[in-house]
Amino acid sequence: MDELTCKATADRALNQLLKVIVGSKDAKATDSLKAEPMNRIKKCMELTMIEYAAAAQLLTDCVPDAKRMVAQCQRKQDSLNSLAVLCKVIKEANGI
Repeated sequence: MDELTCKATADRALNQLLKVIVGSKDAKATDSLKAEPMNRIKKCMELTMIEYAAAAQLLTDCVPDAKRMVAQCQRKQDSLNSLAVLCKVIKEANGI
């Protein structure tokens, strides 16, 4: 497999996993960064932190579903961190 094919395959896989992790709303919001998976992951992390801040505020306001929302944001952030590690390993392995 040549370098471009390998990069394209890796980018496609990272983008697919990202969409599963963050959902279609954030995936669509970062669609312009498809060719730059690490930047897309970072942007999704920013969006998740905004979502987390809103959920944390709801938690302080004693909104019943807020605890679940905070936990969901934490899981999403953990998964995005793992995806960022994979992205870095792929880049290093391919010399990109």
